[in-house]
Amino acid sequence: MKLPNREYADIPQTKLIDYLLSENHAVGRSKATFFRNIGFDELNHLLLKKAIYDIAQKEEIKQVVPSVYGIKYVIDEEL
Repeated sequence: MKLPNREYADIPQTKLIDYLLSENHAVGRSKATFFRNIGFDELNHLLLKKAIYDIAQKEEIKQVVPSVYGIKYVIDEEL
């Protein structure tokens, strides 16, 4: 199954920079370490956004998980 409404997928710049790439964010800090280790940072955050967007458009959902924030769709793919 493909991601529902994938044509509308978007990641706000603040989520990329202030969460996924932030070494100071309480929850995002570990994600930032991962993304920085594979070459992403604030200077090339648009490349990360495109990579995630491309995966969301093309790949199949591996798992659907309900959470307190809504439905989490898991796509397991390499960046």
